[in-house]
Amino acid sequence: MVPSKTVQPPGAWGEELFAGRNIRTNQPPPGLNIARIEAVKSGEAHAMFFVLVILGLPVYSLLWWLWAHVALRRAGVGKAWRRALAAFVLLQVGVYGVLIASRFGALSNDVPLSLIASTYLWHLIALPLGILLAVIAGVLALVAWVVRVGSARAKPANIAPLGERARKDSPHDSAHGGDSRGAFITAPTTARGDDAHGGAASPLEAPALSRRGALVALAAGLPPAISIVSTGVAMSQVRSFRVRELDIPVPGLPRSLEGMTIAHVSDIHVGRFTGGAVLKRISEATSSLRADVVLVTGDIIDHSLDDLPAALDCLRAMDSRAGTFLCEGNHDLFQGAREFEDRVKAAGLPLLLDESATVRVRGESIRLLGLRWATQVRARKFVMHGELPFSREPDAFSILLAHHPHAFDAAAKGGVGLTLAGHTHGGQLMLSPNLGLGPWMFRYWSGLYQRSGCALVVSNGVGNWFPLRTNAPAEIVTLSPWSSRGVFEMKLITPFR
Repeated sequence: MVPSKTVQPPGAWGEELFAGRNIRTNQPPPGLNIARIEAVKSGEAHAMFFVLVILGLPVYSLLWWLWAHVALRRAGVGKAWRRALAAFVLLQVGVYGVLIASRFGALSNDVPLSLIASTYLWHLIALPLGILLAVIAGVLALVAWVVRVGSARAKPANIAPLGERARKDSPHDSAHGGDSRGAFITAPTTARGDDAHGGAASPLEAPALSRRGALVALAAGLPPAISIVSTGVAMSQVRSFRVRELDIPVPGLPRSLEGMTIAHVSDIHVGRFTGGAVLKRISEATSSLRADVVLVTGDIIDHSLDDLPAALDCLRAMDSRAGTFLCEGNHDLFQGAREFEDRVKAAGLPLLLDESATVRVRGESIRLLGLRWATQVRARKFVMHGELPFSREPDAFSILLAHHPHAFDAAAKGGVGLTLAGHTHGGQLMLSPNLGLGPWMFRYWSGLYQRSGCALVVSNGVGNWFPLRTNAPAEIVTLSPWSSRGVFEMKLITPFR
């Protein structure tokens, strides 16, 4: 059955959202031009920051290597280790340059996937750690220097001369241990003098130098070791995913829709780390769920429109009773929003861009709502703070497709029964279900959330733009809503772990 599709939103929720126009008057809302100007300025600022970060990473790598080389040489670490470190850093910088050049079409990208993963992990995880360790080492060295200078200044300037004078004036006492204070004072001077002229160093100084050398070697060797180990872990998981089953309590769900199956697919990221045979596995796994409907919440490609045909083939191969529907994500638009949207629609896939589509499942009407990827200004003003005037559609159960999970604030305010989102990758790097990048960057990052009788499901995503995940496995989510009479305050029901 071909679903009906309309740009008319439920109730008043699209008055300044749908295509930037007031649905009732078909006129641009007040302040639209100002919003566009602010969006352009904000976008330019973020783009400039992004470019500076991209250009700065290889520079930071070389500066870190220079620090590590000097520190290791002063600590007495052998040339072989220093040369190995130089080769490692130069390899990372070289691969990074190839990746940047290939993105702009200057070079073809024939780099092995393991080297690409290693370069990502070095520049985005290990290098920041290395810089942090270098800063800590510098601070400790500065503190040690300040302590030494302070101790030297605290000693009376005439202590050594008095000791020398005491030794000269009382040779008998000095020879027989009579002036132990003078002997004690002059002994360090003699040791320092021997060391300064190439003699044997004081036995008390050798362990300190050895310990310092070990700490420097650790600070310089730990980041490359982390990069190598994490690359091994990433390559073992980058093409794997799981199918996660979840029962969702949805207050107000029509009884006839209880037990329906929704296949939620998000963040495929067709590109460097997701492609080839894994796309066939994704479409086959989704089809095997025999879902009533397949809903895709954006980022079907990683960045290049050259990968769009493979992504579209993957989506078309997903089988369900009512079809496949999708919204766009930020990665989809990197090489041009208009071209992406036109090509997806030309392929016959229902891409919902601030639009709605009605499908019938088990005799009931379901209104599917899809958001465009918000600009920085709209994300900050509307999605991030939930200021959209949603209202419930009385004759149909509503499901919102939104790439960014913070759209749930507006959806819950407007009475949209179920919101599906992605974007967060489950936090990507998590130490525990509630500790990691997820809660640091997002209010909702993974799992099922409930607020005021409305539900949100945030998928970890099935693909990868970044090769490593910890405690946030890639996944396809199959949802089975069931009716609940309770009204929930905002809370996390269960994390996807």
